[in-house]
Amino acid sequence: MSGEYASGKTWAEKFNGDGTSQYVEDGKTIHGKMSLNGHYLCFTYNADPSLSGGCFEVWKRGANCFDFYSAGIDTPTASMDQRRFGRGWDARAWYADQQSTCLSEEIS
Repeated sequence: MSGEYASGKTWAEKFNGDGTSQYVEDGKTIHGKMSLNGHYLCFTYNADPSLSGGCFEVWKRGANCFDFYSAGIDTPTASMDQRRFGRGWDARAWYADQQSTCLSEEIS
């Protein structure tokens, strides 16, 4: 997967069948683990304490576009309306070997 954060910073992550992953940001590779916790996709990166990981609700936004919303159990980071309309996401991703179908938000 390739992706970007809401700030515009880019990242990539390879997911393996055994639940491990390789996260790449700024040319640095960090090994992690992913798991499902209910309907949340969770990431941990024990080898690097500067990368917090976390759990995300993932919404498929298009044929090759997925929005990630921080789980924020006590205080969700985006309202349900923001999620329904594809706004307020924390990260966005797409399959790296295919053209992204993510659209930039229009400013009016």
